Amino acid sequence: MVTVAELQALRQARLDLLTGKRVVSVQKDGRRLNIRRPLWMSLTGDQ
Repeated sequence: MVTVAELQALRQARLDLLTGKRVVSVQKDGRRLNIRRPLWMSLTGDQ
């Protein structure tokens, strides 16, 4: 079961990703993807 502190940390991490304050890096088969802002912003051209 998830503790309250873990849930709060997850919520904050999600908010940071949505607002562009955090970067996520994914690497597979030698390729790397860095996400710095929400995907929907990239697709719509919003800055």
